[in-house]
Amino acid sequence: MNRRLAAGLALAAALAALAVFGGALAPYPAGHLEAFRVELVDGVETPRYPPEGPTRAHPLGTDPDGYDLLSEMLRGARWTAGVVFATALLRAAAGLALGMLIGAAGGTLPSRRGFSPFAAIPGFALAAFTLFPLTINSTLPPLVLFAAQVAVLAAVELPALVASFATRTAWILGRPFAEAARSSGAGRAWLLGKHALPFLVPQFLEAVPAQALSVASLAGKLGVVLIFLGGTVMTTDPRLLRSASGEWIGLLAYYRNNVWGRPWLFLAPFAGWVIVYACASLLASGLRKAFADARRFAD
Repeated sequence: MNRRLAAGLALAAALAALAVFGGALAPYPAGHLEAFRVELVDGVETPRYPPEGPTRAHPLGTDPDGYDLLSEMLRGARWTAGVVFATALLRAAAGLALGMLIGAAGGTLPSRRGFSPFAAIPGFALAAFTLFPLTINSTLPPLVLFAAQVAVLAAVELPALVASFATRTAWILGRPFAEAARSSGAGRAWLLGKHALPFLVPQFLEAVPAQALSVASLAGKLGVVLIFLGGTVMTTDPRLLRSASGEWIGLLAYYRNNVWGRPWLFLAPFAGWVIVYACASLLASGLRKAFADARRFAD
């Protein structure tokens, strides 16, 4: 196993551990906030108001509403890691399945798209319009909301991945060994399972971390318009929208205007984004190198 793949797997294991145990490790319970408190500093009672920078009581500081940022991020880890990688896996699996069916049918997706009223609409806008009624003050159970968000995000940008797998499938089934099997009476299911799928598995495994990067980027864009993974809480008096789950990428977009005045609010979720990005990047490059080494050894 090469070093990049090993490092990527180690980061993936760390993210999985945070996703499972993050809520139990949070120093403050869900919903806990400190609008005002008094701290004894060198024998003097000092008032503290949110937002508060990193202190012993709040290692990552608090946000303007008084929520402990570390607790919010630990509880949000399951949504960040879960939605990003589950969506990537679902999108890659759907792309593989649909691509194999289209490629086996004797064609690929057209290189030029026909006229469509949706052609000029960015993918994240379609996702935002679809997720808005499901996400804002959601009454759905967490698992249902998780499944709905994963399904919508997986559908966005899926056609390009389907086209890639369809082109590869058609190319494989056009090779002499596949033609020989077809001439011997092999059916479509046999050709796909015995000839196409073994060659597509490496492409599928490489696609999963690449799609994780795409999903994380999409989640950041949705966070800019205040649609967060795990739900958005909207109040009317005053009118505020904030993350219901504390997922990292949404918090990064939510606190983007605090880079200079309150840098801890931006830097903490930014560090989380770097971990997710590094994990997906290392897995992608490590898998490419592993498959390249395997092909070189086979030759």
